[in-house]
Amino acid sequence: MRIKVWGSPEGIKELHQKKLENHEIITEDIDPGYMQQCDLFIDLHPDKFYNRLDLYEQFYPIPVLVNCVKDTLAHIYMERFGNKQRFSLYGLNALPTFIGNPVAEVSVLHKGFASSLKKLMEELDWEYVVVEDFVGMITPRTVAMIINEAYFTVQDGTASREDIDMAMKTGVNYPYGPFEWCHKIGVRHVYELLNLLYEATHDERYKVPALLQREYKQDLLELKKQSDWPLY
Repeated sequence: MRIKVWGSPEGIKELHQKKLENHEIITEDIDPGYMQQCDLFIDLHPDKFYNRLDLYEQFYPIPVLVNCVKDTLAHIYMERFGNKQRFSLYGLNALPTFIGNPVAEVSVLHKGFASSLKKLMEELDWEYVVVEDFVGMITPRTVAMIINEAYFTVQDGTASREDIDMAMKTGVNYPYGPFEWCHKIGVRHVYELLNLLYEATHDERYKVPALLQREYKQDLLELKKQSDWPLY
């Protein structure tokens, strides 16, 4: 397959942990004529893909795996086209640290897309699981909740960040401690995902503590000093 990928250098590096050696991966800018010859688009950006919806529509029916962890396919379709199918969009859990997972976490707008998704995954030679088209999917939602609880624990003075990270890595064999994981994913993404989950569910588990809110605001100030938003 010829695959055009949008993403940061870190994200693209993580994507290469998947089975891609038998495919042509294009990460540089290409002209529309060459774009038309692609078999698949993969957009790793959790925010910037909105700027490429016109592109997806222009090159329909080329399928698109899009990082919509902080949105839903239903919302994208409804906002864009009043729920009329104008591009072949599939959700992909592509937040940092999840991109290279052995099993891809994907979503579809409705069951009618299941067979075309199956064919796409077979062509990629990826193992995958289809999850509900809901904010946070499964893994990011669960990890964000764990991170949130860790921030509450530090805020309450129960334990230090270092102790919590060490306990979670050695006690339950997590790949990262909650605070380490938060910064690898990005404080901004974790905070925004938790807020979206709270708005969608009104579940107190997703209510952001003051400590994380302060870190988010500081992170935002640092990002605004840069010339552009980060590519993740």
